[in-house]
This record gives sequence, structure tokens and C-alpha cells, in this order.
Amino acid sequence: MMGAGILFGQVYAGCVGSQNGWRGPFYLSGTLTILSSLLVLWFVKEPVRGGKEKVLQDMLASGTKYEKKLTLEDFMHAMLRNQSNALLIWFGFFTSIPWGVIFTFLNDYLSQ
Repeated sequence: MMGAGILFGQVYAGCVGSQNGWRGPFYLSGTLTILSSLLVLWFVKEPVRGGKEKVLQDMLASGTKYEKKLTLEDFMHAMLRNQSNALLIWFGFFTSIPWGVIFTFLNDYLSQ
């Protein structure tokens, strides 16, 4: 989806930006973002915390709420101490930069 968004954004900005100025594409993008966030706010319902966990089904059926939340300490421990997570973070960081460059600047380079 990131590639499609960059592609359509560049095409739209290239077509409309020369006629309406550089602000036009940003106004459209901001309007669509606000509209989509309002639609999500109105129509998407928050799921019950732990509602799909088989272990918690009996507890939730009895009316008790599952209130355990992830703390910053637990999150940092999971991200930095777990070798698989640390490897995925480094892999994602160093591979997202080349793909972002390719999708963003290769189109401009090839169009010249």
C-alpha cells in the first residue's frame, strides 16, 4: 500500500500542483485524512480486551474484565531482550530506507 500511495500522490500532485499550487494536494490529503478518521471513530467498535483468548473465555463469560495492560518496561524488555524482535527491528529499519528511496525518487529519476 505504501508504494501505491506514493505513486498516486506523486501523479496527483504533478497534475494538480502545477495548476493550483503546491498547497492543493496537501489540502486534499488533509481533508481525506480527517474524513477517514471520523469514519473510523464512528463505525469501528473497540473489541473486548482478551476476547479472543481461549484461556480467558471462562473469566470473561462470568463478567470479569481482563485489565492487564502492557507497560513500558515489559515492552522494552520484549523488544530489546528478545533476539528475534531485535533482529526484526534492525532488519526492518535497514530495509525500509532503500524501498522508500526506490518508490519515492526512482519515479522522479526515470521521468527525466
